[in-house]
Amino acid sequence: MSYRPTPRDVLELAWCPRYLWYTRHVPVPPTERMKAGKHVEEAAKRRLAARLRAEVNTLYIDIGWARGAIDAVLRKHAAAPIEVKMGPKRDIYRWQLYAEAYIMARGLGTAVHRAYLYYADTDTLEEKPITTSEMKIAEKMLIKARTVVEGPPPPAQRTPKCRYCEYRNICEIPQK
Repeated sequence: MSYRPTPRDVLELAWCPRYLWYTRHVPVPPTERMKAGKHVEEAAKRRLAARLRAEVNTLYIDIGWARGAIDAVLRKHAAAPIEVKMGPKRDIYRWQLYAEAYIMARGLGTAVHRAYLYYADTDTLEEKPITTSEMKIAEKMLIKARTVVEGPPPPAQRTPKCRYCEYRNICEIPQK
């Protein structure tokens, strides 16, 4: 298998490597909540476009060994990815954002010095600086995501996240 990882894979890897493996080997059909979230996300992008006075379109980038879809791109002084999120702020989202910046920089051949998380529920735009260090981390995480997907299931580790996992019924972690 020659899997091409995405920024979403990096987010799932940061959440739980076993979850990433399951999503790529035992896909779960989208729930009604997931489908509704897509409609909400499109409305959020329109609000964001009006707020920034900019065109907000999804950008698809393929760099050969990795690929990704970036929710929106802010093009002022330099291009910057924007990731749209629903619900509360979570520190874990930065890993996905770093991977988007990495793919964008490699795919467009441009420098990416900042990226944004847009929290649709609160209409908040949070800027994240992108340094060489974040780019290296993103590259390593994309490679690790590919390794996880192409390999055997990672070892099970029980965490509080297990309560919310779609795979808890088939995962080998004992449930309480």
